[in-house]
Amino acid sequence: MLDYLALTWSNPLEREYEAWIVHGIQKYFHDIGTQVEVFGVSPTDEKTWPADEVLTMDCKVVGLQIKRPKVNRPCPPNDYSKLSWDLSSPADQLARLLVHTEIYYVLPTFTNRTIRNSALDHTLFWRPNNKDHFPVWYQNPGPRVKTAHNDVSSAQRWGLFVESIVRCHTGLVLNAGTLISDYIRSLKYGQADRDNRDNDSLDRVSLMLFPLP
Repeated sequence: MLDYLALTWSNPLEREYEAWIVHGIQKYFHDIGTQVEVFGVSPTDEKTWPADEVLTMDCKVVGLQIKRPKVNRPCPPNDYSKLSWDLSSPADQLARLLVHTEIYYVLPTFTNRTIRNSALDHTLFWRPNNKDHFPVWYQNPGPRVKTAHNDVSSAQRWGLFVESIVRCHTGLVLNAGTLISDYIRSLKYGQADRDNRDNDSLDRVSLMLFPLP
C-alpha cells in the first residue's frame, strides 16, 4: 500500500520541498502555455516580506512561505492525525505574514520521497487567522491539541489556489513597471501605501519611491 507519510532514506529537508514545489509550479504553467516567474526571496528581504518564493503572473504577486511537515512517529500508514507544521520559527514571522495577505503558507502533506514529482498535488496553500504559534495540524481534533489550527485539511489545493489568483481573489497587484524588490524596499522604509478602493478583494499598491541618502 502506498504510504504518503512513510520515510524513504530520511526526512526531506525544507529546501527539498521548496525545490519540488517550485518545479511543480513551473511545469504546470509550462504545460498550459502561460508565462509566469517563480524566484527566491533573499534572507535579508524575507525579514521584511516573509516569503521564501515569489510567484508573479502579469502584475500579480503572490508570496509562498514553505514549511517542512513533521510526523509524530511511530505512525500507522497514512495516519494524517500525526501530521503537523511548526510556525514558531523565526519567532516574528507569523505576525509579519498576517499583515501581508498576499503571502501564503505552503504546507506539503507528504514525507515519502517517492511522491516528490507530484509534490504540488500534495500541498496545502493556507493562511492563519491568528498568531497562534502552536503546531498546525492536518486533522487532529484530540483534546490534548492546544491550538485553534487543529484541522487545516480543507485548505486550498493547487487547482483552487491558482484559480483564485487568476480570478483576482488572491495576490497583490503592483503598478506597471514596479519590481517586487522595489515594493519590499518601500515596505522596509515605510513608503508603501495600500489602496483597496478599486477592488475590495485584492490589494493594489501605490508606491512612492525616494532615493536613500
